[in-house]
Amino acid sequence: MRQAIIFFVLLLRFASSAAGTTELAFMEVFPGSRYAAMGGALTGLPGEPDTVFFSPSSLCWSSGTFLNFSHTEYFAGARYETVTAMRQMGNSSALGISAMYLWTGTQERRDGFGVSEGGFSPFQAVPVLSIAQGLSKTAAAGLNIKFPYENLDESCSFHVLYDVSGFVQLSDNISFGACLVNAGTYPGLPEMLRAGLGVSASGFKADIDAELSNEYSPVYSAGISVKPEEFLALMFGYRYDTAAQYGLLNCVSFGLELNVSAFSLTYGAKLNDMLGNTHYVSLFAKLN
Repeated sequence: MRQAIIFFVLLLRFASSAAGTTELAFMEVFPGSRYAAMGGALTGLPGEPDTVFFSPSSLCWSSGTFLNFSHTEYFAGARYETVTAMRQMGNSSALGISAMYLWTGTQERRDGFGVSEGGFSPFQAVPVLSIAQGLSKTAAAGLNIKFPYENLDESCSFHVLYDVSGFVQLSDNISFGACLVNAGTYPGLPEMLRAGLGVSASGFKADIDAELSNEYSPVYSAGISVKPEEFLALMFGYRYDTAAQYGLLNCVSFGLELNVSAFSLTYGAKLNDMLGNTHYVSLFAKLN
């Protein structure tokens, strides 16, 4: 029963704007343990690796070269895998290559009379090229070029999508980020405009995000991250979807991060009574 509720809600949410098809609906689900743990509120914070999947401009404030791997145990047994390689190019630019892979498990195929015809395994894969360029000491712009491929048994789709983002450091501790997400050659997928205001201080980060879509009602999220010790960070967040009836898509989230030398291991979780819990694990490695 729980799985039926999950898929009904998500398909209703994603398919309503796509004329009866769920093609590329997964492009509205962003991966990453810190992203999940802070309720999705990262757009206004500088140097967050998880923002590469929708708002790369803030990566100008990262340094060196890093690798990031993420594994997500998503709803009803689906799995979301990501890998990112990002390198700072000079003092004011960064270049990254990423890939996302979503596997939704083996599904049962039935004919028009409801008779089982065996199983099939739909999947989605997205290579991403990310570019971040500093415009001044306090401002940067970023671009993602995404190449999503989706295989749904007998139908396949391939398109090109773009994310365009900007980031401004308003003061030493306050920053603002905004991004247009999923613009491009697939007209059925809603475009998003995200904006976030972040605060960063020694051992503390906080962010408030707003997500506006040309198809859906606004989504708001807030998150904080605190470091009680140099090797430990604790994160909390809340996501509120104004279109979700009965609060089905709203969630509370939390996470923790352990830092050892050049490595970070992050766990994040979204908690929802009706839809169950979603778990994220990420490994971050700074190479230089």
